[in-house]
Order: sequence, then structure tokens, then C-alpha cells
Amino acid sequence: MNIIKTFRTNSRDIITSLFILGFVFGNVASLMAQSKESVRNRTTVLFIDKTTSTEADNFITEKNQKWVKKAIKENVLTDGDKIIVSFIFENTSNITNKYEFIFHPPKKKTRRMSTNEARLAKVKYAKRMRSYKKNFTDKVLATAFTIKAEATATDVVGSIKILADIATANSGQVIKAFYFTDLQECSHFMHRMCGHPKSEISSFDHARTLAQKDVMRIVARYKLSNNCLKNVAEISVIFPSKMLGTNIAFSVLPEYWNVIYNELGVSHINYQ
Repeated sequence: MNIIKTFRTNSRDIITSLFILGFVFGNVASLMAQSKESVRNRTTVLFIDKTTSTEADNFITEKNQKWVKKAIKENVLTDGDKIIVSFIFENTSNITNKYEFIFHPPKKKTRRMSTNEARLAKVKYAKRMRSYKKNFTDKVLATAFTIKAEATATDVVGSIKILADIATANSGQVIKAFYFTDLQECSHFMHRMCGHPKSEISSFDHARTLAQKDVMRIVARYKLSNNCLKNVAEISVIFPSKMLGTNIAFSVLPEYWNVIYNELGVSHINYQ
């Protein structure tokens, strides 16, 4: 009887121990997954319009550069984060229309140091980091804005193909897109907003109707899935003038693009 009792007690202890170990390992795995989630890399795409309709004056140049710096500051945070610059022109969807900048900041020294050495190393590292960030930002700005706006056709929808490919290639990352454009599509594929009276979007209902038709054409043309942009967390559109809000065409234009991007999986779209 004592042997049986001891066996039963030992069995309960083993089962209890296994349960505790399973609980501990489960929590450790959960914490590791949460930690991995919290340090997901970020990919930020900048679509820069290079058509003559968006030729920049001093105000627009300053506004655009301010927003690029803001995008970098808020989204390029850890080693491996990326900025991708792509241009909107007559052939936006061209596979080569991507310029990638990967953030690889200097590493901190990890060797054992005295208090004074550690303090000096901290000051030197902060200086190196500021210098690296400035150089990184300057390279992005130079690529984004050195080329003049000379294209005559505006292929905005081609950016959807570019963005869809980037979203697929960087799945699991936080993906955001910034559009520096007036959003006036004027390409061989679609003559919707070329400034001609018959091509203008006349109302919100008209905008939604056109967008519902055009989104199917876009998906078919580029062989995309219906939710190809579901991994894109947010799109921000930076209009190229402070005066656009006074034009009725631009008051309904966002509705057209809202439908397009919502249908493709993007739920957060901002206009600036």
C-alpha cells in the first residue's frame, strides 16, 4: 500500500511539474512573440510626382521636404527599416522604378568600461547617430527631389502595382505609403482627370461610380489580387498646393481614391 501511495504521489508531482513547465514555456513563448511583434521592421514608400502639373514652387518644395523628413523621423527607427522612393510619371509601374534606402545605424560599444569611459562613449555614439541620420535623410531627399518634374502623362494607378509588390515582398513589416501628388490620373490607360470638362469628376456619387469600375480594370491590368494592399497600414497624400482645397474637383477627388484603395485593402487614408 505504501508503495502504491508513494507511486500515486510521485505521479501527481510529475504531472504538476509538467503542467507548471508547460505554463512557464507557454508564457515565455508568448512574451517572445510579443517582443518580436514590437520590433517589427518598417518599410515606408514615398511616391514623388514628376509630372509638369505638380512643378514645385518654394512653398511646395518646403512642404514636401518637411513631410519627407517627418516620414523618416517617425518611421525609420531601428536597424533594417527602409525608405523606398518611387516616381509618378508616364510609366510608374516600371519594375526599376524603386530606389531603396536601408537604415543601418552605428552600433554601440558593448565592452566593459569605466564610468568615465561609458559617459564619453555615450556622447560619441550620440554624435555618430546624429551624423548617420542626417546623411541618411539627405540621401533620400536628394533622390526624391533632384530630378525635375518634366513628364507630361500622369500614371498614378501604376503606383498601385509598385506598392502591391512592395507589400508582398515585405509582408510582416509595418508598411506605409506617402503620395506627393495632385492625384490627377492622366495616362493612356485612364483619362479621368486630365482637365478636360468631359473627363472631370463632377460629384461624390460620380467619383464612387467611376472608382468601382476602375478598380476592377486596375486589378485586371496588373494581375493583382482584390486585397493586394491589405498589408499597407496607412496611406498619406500630400497635395502639392495650399490652394487645392478651394477647387471643387479636389474636394471630390479623394472620394475616388478612397474607394480604389479601400477596395484593395487599405483602411486608413489621410490627405494633407
